[in-house]
Amino acid sequence: MKFVWLTIALGCAAALAYFWWRSRSGPRDIESALAEMLANMFEAQGIKASVDDNTVQAAGHRVRLDPMLENILQNAHGYTVGVAVEIVLDGVRRPSLTVGTIGVAAEDEGAALTQAFEEWGALCGLSLVAALGHDAIVDPVEGLPEPRPAGDHIVFPGLIGTRGDSPELSDALGDEPAAAILGVLQDDLLARFSDGRAAYHGVLINVAIDGDEREEHCLVDGEHAPEVGQQVLALPWPEGTYMFKQFYLFVRDEVTAASLVGAAAPSATASGDRPSASADSD
Repeated sequence: MKFVWLTIALGCAAALAYFWWRSRSGPRDIESALAEMLANMFEAQGIKASVDDNTVQAAGHRVRLDPMLENILQNAHGYTVGVAVEIVLDGVRRPSLTVGTIGVAAEDEGAALTQAFEEWGALCGLSLVAALGHDAIVDPVEGLPEPRPAGDHIVFPGLIGTRGDSPELSDALGDEPAAAILGVLQDDLLARFSDGRAAYHGVLINVAIDGDEREEHCLVDGEHAPEVGQQVLALPWPEGTYMFKQFYLFVRDEVTAASLVGAAAPSATASGDRPSASADSD
């Protein structure tokens, strides 16, 4: 069943349309198509972007995308494709920002793969554009939550995605579900990030509601964090049968401030994320 993104405008229809056709030529074309999609997101919000193979140059940053196909399954209902996207930002691999998505479609693998990449764009891609673009954005995406301060970080939420019923989230969580979720998680998350080793952190909220049954698979820096998930499940989720997903990109405040004045990105030593040898050789 397809994810429904609450007010989504990725500006990437062209890249999605030819994604599967290009992917048949090999992994490098898959990566290039995803980079085209991210570049279109920047351009749609008024930020000039260029693409070199699987790397996007925009807002003074270089973003290399390394998608990995994790599985392609077929059953009587159609096709399921799982994809994980690794990010190399300004020459430094950021494992904390790796996000996996799933596409499901009845037609063929291509439709499922396109949906998986569309989900990545709505979850993570838009957060990345917001964090790197800052004041350069002139046409913000409608419905994308505003960045919000959290201690010594700024949080850039992605769009909300739901699969299944269409829950009345505002009735239970308020007009900004991100505010309700971060309200219960902020202290815990900031404590996890307090060592200051990494400049960027990723938090993926993933919950499934089915009547009285509730499950979570919430990730902090790419690792399952059941304590975080239990706090999220304790929120007053509306009744129904559905899944909920939202990604939060935490950026250390001094990194954001430096980017705003055009300073260089933090070094690998300062950020705590590991350098990418392949990125350095680009």
